[in-house]
Amino acid sequence: ESEGRAQIAIAIALGDNGVYLGVPTLIDALELPTSEATQSVEGLTVQELAVRRLREYSGETYGFQVNGTEEERKEAIAKWREWWSKNRVAIEDSVEEILATGDESPRRRRAADLWRQGQMARARGQLETATTFFERARKEDPTSAAPLISLGIVAYTWREDHLAAIDYFRQALSRPISEGQDHLERLCYFHLGRIYQLGRDYDMAVQALAKSVEVDPSYSQGWYELGMVQYRQALLLGGDEVERRRGALIGARDTFAEGVSALESYRENQSLLDLNSLPFDEELPFSSRDHNRSLRDIREQLQAEIARFHYQMAVISVALGETRNARTHIEKAKDSPNPPEGIARLERAVAAMADQP
Repeated sequence: ESEGRAQIAIAIALGDNGVYLGVPTLIDALELPTSEATQSVEGLTVQELAVRRLREYSGETYGFQVNGTEEERKEAIAKWREWWSKNRVAIEDSVEEILATGDESPRRRRAADLWRQGQMARARGQLETATTFFERARKEDPTSAAPLISLGIVAYTWREDHLAAIDYFRQALSRPISEGQDHLERLCYFHLGRIYQLGRDYDMAVQALAKSVEVDPSYSQGWYELGMVQYRQALLLGGDEVERRRGALIGARDTFAEGVSALESYRENQSLLDLNSLPFDEELPFSSRDHNRSLRDIREQLQAEIARFHYQMAVISVALGETRNARTHIEKAKDSPNPPEGIARLERAVAAMADQP
């Protein structure tokens, strides 16, 4: 029921807290004539502010430029309206879920708060304090998987107690995982895979990591780590096992290719980004507003991840002596705001291979 600047302010306030019902207002703001797009409270024109927030909330801009031609702006706005038409129902359903009265008990809320305090302590490097908070959270709500996962991560990354960590992750997997919390399950299998790698049990590592991407097919870290384990397994094969090594290298490259396809599909189909649906592990113990602000770089991070996969596929192609494939993947790896480190050196190596008789 609000109008003008108040309507835009409310749309932004809602969006910063994960409620995207104000998106149509922000799209309308893009249509304001330049003469009417006065400075906003943040020192930006209304149009600049609107497109910045739309990008934060969805990761898209559709090429809208405040100083673009009228034709270009109309084309971008039409794409935005198409986006809203396509995603409106899903957004409204998510709002209903956010606003629904839950049956969360006071003990569960206290446990969640203790876990968040533990996460913040861990981020500051205060691992003893973090462990204390995680233990208190576990006692407060024995049904929660999150404190067990955090205890497992601390156990193997800090104390190097792999057996205790495995036990924590298995306990977490035995807890009921709520709908929309698949990231907790994938996290368990991912870290189990990391632990088995440290113990050089590569077959178990492959099983655990494969399970992580089965739970979440768009899980970037799971795909990358799975490909790397298969690559290392191939390199460990003896010199007399040439064909087996070749087959293993091709299998690792295929895994990276599957990861690229999953991430590209994720980017194409994702209408909204939230903490539970990200293809990365974002353990941010902050408010919804802070989290939403972090989403501005998600699309760029996806590009960087895809480039990282192509780089590794190029490395494997070099090991297989396939210079044409290697060059293809190198070019794709370079098509990123932040190309992987070492890409120039790899490119020179491939050029040298091509020059050899």
